[in-house]
Amino acid sequence: FNAIINKRVLKINYKPYVKDAFVFHFHPAFLKQYNNRWFALGLNEETGIQTMNIALDRIASYSESENKYVDVKIEWEDFFSDTIGPTKPDGQPVEVVLKFTKNQAPYVITKPLHQSQKKPKAVEDGSVVIRISVIPNFELEQLLLSFGDGVEILEPESLRNSVSKRLRDALAKYF
Repeated sequence: FNAIINKRVLKINYKPYVKDAFVFHFHPAFLKQYNNRWFALGLNEETGIQTMNIALDRIASYSESENKYVDVKIEWEDFFSDTIGPTKPDGQPVEVVLKFTKNQAPYVITKPLHQSQKKPKAVEDGSVVIRISVIPNFELEQLLLSFGDGVEILEPESLRNSVSKRLRDALAKYF
C-alpha cells in the first residue's frame, strides 16, 4: 500500500505455488482482495507486463529499489469489470448461462455472482436460469464448482466442457 501511495518500485523475491522462485522489479499500482487473499497488480519491469498479478502471501522477500517508478494508466475497477476474481485472461466477455436448482436459486438471486447478472428466469421445477457476461477464468470455474450439483452450465460449451472435465477428474479419485 505504501509503495503504491508513494510510487516506489519494489524488488520482489516471489515464490509461486508450482514454479521456482524468481526476482523482479515491480511497480505496484492496485490492491485487490478475492477469497480472503490479497493481490497486488502492476508493472513487471523485466517483462513489461503492466497487469502482473501477484498474491501477497507468495512474496518471499522484498526491498525498495532505486529504479524510477512507472505509473501504469489503467482504470483497475473497469479492468476487472468483466471478470470474477483477480485474474484476467485475454479475450472478450461471453454470455455464461447457468441453471441453478430450486435449493440454490434463493442464494444466487440474493447474492449475484457478478455485476452483469441479469434478472433470473424462473423454470417450472423451481430452478432458475441466470446470465452473466464475463471472461471465463480459473476463479469462475472454482466458483461454479463450489455449487456442486446445484448448478448446470448451459453455455458456453467451452466452459461446460472445462468444468465437466474437472468434475470427471475429481470423481475418478473416488473410484
